[in-house]
Amino acid sequence: MLRKKISHEAKNHTKESKRILKENVLLIQEVNVLKFEAHKVRCLIKEQGGVIPEDNATGKPPSGNPRVRAMSARHMLGQKIRTVKLDIRQQDQDIEELTK
Repeated sequence: MLRKKISHEAKNHTKESKRILKENVLLIQEVNVLKFEAHKVRCLIKEQGGVIPEDNATGKPPSGNPRVRAMSARHMLGQKIRTVKLDIRQQDQDIEELTK
């Protein structure tokens, strides 16, 4: 009876670990995509002399100071990257708790 229970718990633990690892892989891929997008945005801003490209939805350039817009775009990308990194850290902590 005890062996069955341990075997069952080990299988559940393995399943949960695999699921968490898959999520981590997806989050890491998302971080890499965001880093690549941030790099593209930085390159575009640099090429245009600090001006953010046109808004695709309206076809008009965003209003306001170009430097402020560039800083805002970088800030938003940075926030998204930080959020994903926090999610990864939280999942790593969850894995550690499950393996104790």
